[in-house]
Amino acid sequence: WAILALIGLVGGGVPFLLFFKGLSMTSAAGASFIQKTMFVWIFILASLFLKEKISQRYLAAGLVLIIGNILLLKFSDIKLDAGSGLVFIATLFWAVENVISKYILRDLPARIVMWSRMFFGSVFILAFLALTHQLVLLKSLSTQQIGWTAVTSVLLFGYVYTWYSGIRYIKISEAAIILML
Repeated sequence: WAILALIGLVGGGVPFLLFFKGLSMTSAAGASFIQKTMFVWIFILASLFLKEKISQRYLAAGLVLIIGNILLLKFSDIKLDAGSGLVFIATLFWAVENVISKYILRDLPARIVMWSRMFFGSVFILAFLALTHQLVLLKSLSTQQIGWTAVTSVLLFGYVYTWYSGIRYIKISEAAIILML
């Protein structure tokens, strides 16, 4: 249970708060680029903690994808500001969560790990909102905002379910580079 709660904290709670706060403080293009470096951190963590051998093909593919992202963006859109720092920290949290999840998926079904990320992540976010006296803001959401929240929640659920189902069977480094694509 502790590992499942940790997955919710470092994968579903804290990084979302950091990412969206950072996104509100920096450019979307810059935040996107920083988030796309997650595969690098997953490669490092997977090789250290899961003893995965990182394929030269994956490294080459990652380099091509990073160069492609740089070519698509203006360098002026990539800022080194506080918002970018928050996005970077969120990205590191997600990389850690991916490696922990890959490890725990050896023993647990994907749906349990997925559930823990979504459930405990939501609990942590709600606790943060309560502690910062922002929980009352949920009452002011319009029907349209609630609808869009429901749509994005369904999409997030689908992503998380397929992600955990997939990483159960392939190396996390391989999945990370496919996600980057």
